[in-house]
Order: sequence, then C-alpha cells, then structure tokens
Amino acid sequence: MDAFPGGGSAITTILVVSDTATSAAWCRDVLGAEVNRTYGSSPC
Repeated sequence: MDAFPGGGSAITTILVVSDTATSAAWCRDVLGAEVNRTYGSSPC
C-alpha cells in the first residue's frame, strides 16, 4: 500500500488575520510551516 498522502498532495489552509507578517512568522517559526503563496491584504 502506498504511503498517505501520495506524491503531489498538499494540506492547505486559509487564515484570516489582522497582522499577516506576524502570523506567517509564527506559523513558520513555531509550527515549521512553509509559506507557498501569499495574497494581498486590505483592511475591511
């Protein structure tokens, strides 16, 4: 049986935060996450 997840699979999530730089740094530094893509932010 192949390992799960198979090649080419990724787990993604979208977070809505007020301070994107601090949130990305925390996810990267604490959780070991890798930032693959960013989107522009605008205040609501």
